[in-house]
Formats: sequence, structure tokens, C-alpha cells
Amino acid sequence: MGIAKGTFKFLLELKTTTDKVHGKILQLGRQCTYVTPEQMKTFTTHLNTSSQKLNIHLSFDPKLKEIGYVDDVTLFKGVGFDTVSSLDYSNYEGCSISHDLNEPIPEKYHGKYDAIFDGGTLEHIFHFPNCLANIHKMLKPGGIVIHASPSHNHVDHGFYMFSPTVFYDYYQANNYKILKSNIFEYSRMHERDQWTIYKYESGAIDYLSSGGWGKKMLGIWFVAEKLSESTCGIIPQQSRYTRIWKQGQNDSHRFKTLKTFIRKSPLLYRIARRVNQVSNIKSFIRKRPKVIARY
Repeated sequence: MGIAKGTFKFLLELKTTTDKVHGKILQLGRQCTYVTPEQMKTFTTHLNTSSQKLNIHLSFDPKLKEIGYVDDVTLFKGVGFDTVSSLDYSNYEGCSISHDLNEPIPEKYHGKYDAIFDGGTLEHIFHFPNCLANIHKMLKPGGIVIHASPSHNHVDHGFYMFSPTVFYDYYQANNYKILKSNIFEYSRMHERDQWTIYKYESGAIDYLSSGGWGKKMLGIWFVAEKLSESTCGIIPQQSRYTRIWKQGQNDSHRFKTLKTFIRKSPLLYRIARRVNQVSNIKSFIRKRPKVIARY
């Protein structure tokens, strides 16, 4: 796990668009960082955020101090949080709380945090729905959950490679307010190379679902606010298919009859699939999410 310059810029950008970057933040897994004090000052000044509030110092971790990176507490306090805690299965990295997120979170942690940061932890935990429920329980109403999670081309990095739709559909179904939804391309040299940021919304990349993003890695940046009416127990249906089902219900009787006829003919079905693939490629060219930033 680790916070590179791209994630830090995401956090700063979040601070400029919402007043939710304050109070107590809990990291799921203690994060190391790949951000230097100079980068903190430069990026903060560039985004017109008051650099006077940043208490910059080198990490007490000898390895990070030698390299010149700040520690996790410095980074999150520099962005605007007052207290910084961490939760992990093992205390190997010096976490504040030792707990297995596969299991229900103890009640003493319910409603305790203003923000919860998942910087690449949930993919390593087998019972993903249990993790989402635990996050919900630990957040205060009005608090935010931040996911910086791996998607395409992270094979065997963890148990899972997430599709962006899983966060979008889950939090939407459970009445959270979606504040940020982005996907980003980046390289293995993520602490140095440029990140390409896209806006993501439901259906935005349906045409990339097979063969999608080629050699580059894809990540997810997703932020949602817990409202008083938010829940954690509603199981979402994938929005791609709810749209298909809705369209099917709206299809005319003649169109449904035609589709049934085509499916019964192997030749017509192959032709129809080919036409659909060409149409999807053209739609992909038109509808691929617009690049909104480069970090």
C-alpha cells in the first residue's frame, strides 16, 4: 500500500470542492507515502490551498527519511485532517487498531470517524461486503469514504480487481451522496510517471468491458458521503444490466419478435453480433470518458 503524488493531488482537489476534509480520518491499512515535503508544498500552492497550514517534516521511519518522503500522519494532517488513525489485521506496520475486517467491527468504533480512507486495502480482504458494512458503521453521518482502489491489470495483486461500477452501484443503492467518481491510468512507476484522470459515471465505459485498457493499469478514485438515510445492507444489481432490463421492457412486441427470430438463426445471429460489435467500437470512440486532468 502507498500514497503516490497522484493520490495526494486527488486529496487536495477534494479539499477544494468539499468541506468534508477535516476531523478524524481512519486509514484501512497504514499507508506509506511516496510524496516529498517539496511536492506537498508545490502541489498545495498550485491548487491555491493555504500552504501555511501544512506542518511539513520528514518521516520518523528511517527508510522513508533517507529517501525523503513524508509519513502518513504528516500527509493527512497536511491536507486538513486533525487526527490520523489506521486499522489493519496485523500491527506489523504500526497500526492504531488491530482488527480483521472480515469480521464485524466492534461497537466502540461505530460512528467514530469523519473520513475513512481505503488506499488499496479492500482487494486483499476476502469478505468484501463485510468490509463495506464495517465502513458504514464506523463513519459518522456526514462523513466520507474514500476508495483509491485497483482495477484493470492488477492480476494477483489481491483477491480482487474492482470494476468502477461496484462502488458506484453499491453506494448509489444505499443512498450515499456520490462526491467524486474517477478512473485513472498509471504505470508501475506510479510515484514518478504521469497519471491520466477520467470522469466515471454509470455506463461510461461499457464499451471497454472486453479488451478494455490494454497494457496500462487502471485505478479507481471514488468518494461518497454518508447521509442520515444511508444504509449498508441493500444489495445492488449491476447498473449495466438494469439498463438492459429496462430497455427490454420498453421494446415493442415487433422488436422482441425480431430478436427472437434472429437468435434462432445461427447465420443471422453472427451477422447481428458483428454489426453490434462495429457499432460498439464507433460508440466507444465517441463516448470514451474525457480526460479531465493529468497528475
